[in-house]
Amino acid sequence: MDDYSVPQAWAKSFETNQFEGVYYGSAYTTGAASALALFGDAGAAGAGFTAALHMEGPDACAAAGMVVAGPPSLTALTLI
Repeated sequence: MDDYSVPQAWAKSFETNQFEGVYYGSAYTTGAASALALFGDAGAAGAGFTAALHMEGPDACAAAGMVVAGPPSLTALTLI
């Protein structure tokens, strides 16, 4: 979103209520929540913490324990 006041208000509420992270539905996926955001001090990640800033879809799925089967073939679909 262009205006960061809404996510900043959420962040302030998380901090006020001492959240250590949230499990949420990403804007880039459908279905149940599958994303995890962990909170810590501002700045670089501390020792012993590895953060993946960006992963391609298949790699992210594999890291989450999901198997990507691929798109269905047109012969497997019923077109209405």
